[in-house]
Amino acid sequence: MPGLSARRAAEALRTAGSGRLPEVRRLYGELFASLYSEAELQALVALAETPAGAVIVPDAHVAAMIDMLPRNAWPATQKAGRAAFCRTGRCLSDAQVIKLLTPEDGVGVPSPVWSETPSEAQIARVMPPIGAALGLTGYVRMTCRATGEGLLDACKVAAEAPAGLGYGVAALQLVDAYRLAGAQVAQGAAGETVAVIQAFPAPELDEGVFTPPPPRSDVTLAMARELVSAGDTEADDVRSIDAQIAELQPQSGSDPEAWAAARSALREGMLLAAAAARDELARIYAASFSEVQLREAAIYARGPVSRGIQARLPEFTAAMAALARYYTDAISEDAGKIFCRAHDCTPPPPQPAAANPEPSTRNP
Repeated sequence: MPGLSARRAAEALRTAGSGRLPEVRRLYGELFASLYSEAELQALVALAETPAGAVIVPDAHVAAMIDMLPRNAWPATQKAGRAAFCRTGRCLSDAQVIKLLTPEDGVGVPSPVWSETPSEAQIARVMPPIGAALGLTGYVRMTCRATGEGLLDACKVAAEAPAGLGYGVAALQLVDAYRLAGAQVAQGAAGETVAVIQAFPAPELDEGVFTPPPPRSDVTLAMARELVSAGDTEADDVRSIDAQIAELQPQSGSDPEAWAAARSALREGMLLAAAAARDELARIYAASFSEVQLREAAIYARGPVSRGIQARLPEFTAAMAALARYYTDAISEDAGKIFCRAHDCTPPPPQPAAANPEPSTRNP
């Protein structure tokens, strides 16, 4: 009974999670003790009794709103980054795209009929990452020679847009997924030059899934913005974004100038999205806390204890992630043992191997 098994599996997970809680609490305590001094920890405990405590360590409702903010980041990055890239003149109008994709005279099969084309998953695998990050739609026109089986051979890139970001090379990786319709091959397409149009649709993202509630007043909004700026958040965002941009490597077949323009546009988009996220955070604070709480929180954020804790935040975040992975793996293992005490978890015997079909010479 699948439903009963699923319920018992869920019960096993809950039991395993509860069983690991004492150990996790101990490990959290050891983590704090290893990174922070006694004076810093005492200050954190005392903070909970002050008006600033609710701001620095928000309740579940406020924390849930803060957790929603990253969902707005990539749509905002794409919108701003694409606009910055297009300001360089590298984005084509619809009329320009149509002209670019129109086959030249002399192509034997200018309007091919396909029985097989690349899947969405295949296209997504080879799409240039920086184009996806900027929300760009890419277009490539290739010329190929049709074989007697309707496959494509001797393909070359005739045109691509946006140029220089690697869309042409990506399209060449998809040619094995095409096959001409049998009727067109029978009509003499074999050996002819074929025009192949490959599109790379921009990834579809939500326009943003969270709008912060209205602030209590203009005063709380101004104070909340001051609080957000007090924590060096903007400088941290710039350092983080620059580190991510530095890791980007040019795609095969990309043009250095076009690549540099795309990377600069992506950085601009990420910075604008980060600024929007900081303002959204300020709006959450302004809607959730009083002037007294925000004033006290700003004083704390500028103080030596807060700055000392923030300086070790990367170490703390990495250690928390490792602890979360350990906890997840441990309760999964424990839950499996609990479940298998009441169920037969013996794997079924291996099935006899089926006869091997004739191996394919084409990519899937």
